[in-house]
Amino acid sequence: MSISRSLLSCLLLVTITLVALVSTTNAQAQEATPEQRAMDARVACDEGRATGCYDLAVMTESGEAVDADLALAVSLFRQACRLHDDRACFELGRHYEAGTGVLQDVTHAHQFYQRACDGAEPRGCELLALWMSQQRAADQEKLNALLTRACDAELPRSCLMVADRLVQQTDTLVDPLRLAAIYERACVGGERRGCGLLAEMAIDAQGNALNDTQMAGLYTLACDADHAPSCKALGVLVEDGRGLEADPVRAAALYDRACAGGVMLACNNLAGLYADGLGVERNNNRAFELYRRACNRGELIACSNLGVFYVQGKGTRRDLMIAAQIFERACSGGIVAACTELGIAKLNGAGVEANPNAAAQLFEQGCKDGDSLACTQLAGQLMSGAGVKADPKRGVTLYRAACDGGDRFSCVALADATLAGAGVRANPAQAQRLYQAACDDNSVDACAKLGKYLLHTSPRAADRALSPPLLERACAGNQIDACAELGALRELGTLAAQDERSAAELYAQACDAEHGQACFALSKMHREGRGVTANPDFADALAAKACEQGIAVACVQVSVAAAD
Repeated sequence: MSISRSLLSCLLLVTITLVALVSTTNAQAQEATPEQRAMDARVACDEGRATGCYDLAVMTESGEAVDADLALAVSLFRQACRLHDDRACFELGRHYEAGTGVLQDVTHAHQFYQRACDGAEPRGCELLALWMSQQRAADQEKLNALLTRACDAELPRSCLMVADRLVQQTDTLVDPLRLAAIYERACVGGERRGCGLLAEMAIDAQGNALNDTQMAGLYTLACDADHAPSCKALGVLVEDGRGLEADPVRAAALYDRACAGGVMLACNNLAGLYADGLGVERNNNRAFELYRRACNRGELIACSNLGVFYVQGKGTRRDLMIAAQIFERACSGGIVAACTELGIAKLNGAGVEANPNAAAQLFEQGCKDGDSLACTQLAGQLMSGAGVKADPKRGVTLYRAACDGGDRFSCVALADATLAGAGVRANPAQAQRLYQAACDDNSVDACAKLGKYLLHTSPRAADRALSPPLLERACAGNQIDACAELGALRELGTLAAQDERSAAELYAQACDAEHGQACFALSKMHREGRGVTANPDFADALAAKACEQGIAVACVQVSVAAAD
């Protein structure tokens, strides 16, 4: 039998009317006043419905539409709990633990948490687990089960506790995907430390590699929630310009925040910015204090850097003995750079007894561990035979490897060996190329050596003409030999217009840095009044200084002056 179109329309109209009526009723229910909801909850509770007792307890606890009364709220939660409302059992446990509205009773609190957990309230599992985790003889299997259940219910704090316990295991390999999944769940649930720890793993729950931009985003969430290690990690990305624009000012602020939060590696990184004047005004005193603070709190990388500051006298007085002690400590802790610095101290007898053999052993190990400076130092010993059996060929091999790795000092040393034919066939053209490449990479020593070679050795006039600019560049970088050479060129007018005044200034710069030949040359200019006002007494003083630096002809001049 078919339904007529009119009847179908009528049925449709009735259906629409009923839906509208239900919607209106629901809307009216949603718009009920707090007072009406409190009355409804009281009626429901009196009728023995657990939900009514729970709702009324919540309102009584907060003072919403009824007088606030913690004792009454506890009584209502108890009534709801007896009626099997697991939420009420949890709240009752919370009040017993805090002693609010009822005498504090931790044992009762844990009993109610257990009851809530046994039901459908995972928060009871979490708080019970938190208490158990503080007990020395806790049932670890039960504790893990409680935390896992709470985590599976999307309680992010429990997820982090599960992850922390997994990481602390020493007898079981942790599945990185499982760990990443737990961190991701914690992060999404609002525990921002999980975001930072997920970024640290550099993979997501599916095992996909996170790029720098994604890691920066996760670290930002964690840092904004005051997770200091994430602020440090974000600072590294910001400083390097990985995943976001390089910004040394922001990097310094992030390191400062992490350092204040107790991350000593961040203090070390901040000290580096102060030492280099990046993002902050250069301040060696501040850098020294940060290195010392981090070192005293166990950050051995900072100890290594602190030792360098003692060697160089930056931010503190120069003290080679303290530096050596600090290097020893950091080296014992596995800091390769500190072992290399300790080797340099032993090689030169700086703050410790000279021991070239022990230095070579430190350099050998450091070189194996990938420290280019250690390789370079070992190469120098192999070239000279100091503390080891001379092996120039291996020394050149080490210099070449370090040079290929970007170590400018090694490139210069390799050029020296190539020019002299030490450990490798002499090749002046190749040596020049090595010097030039290192000079272009801002090695003032390379510029000076190339300039001197072209000036004194190259048979080509065109090559000699290239020398002055190289010497100027090296002298501007305070390479004293270059300043003395350039002074001689300007004094004599060689390869440039004669300029005795400029020559005297260059000699003075070199002489102030204990360059004996420059002191004697300047002495003659003061004696003869060339480029400077004649001053025989000052000339004698300069000659005496040159004599102290081993310039024999200056010593003769001093003797003549004394006889007069």
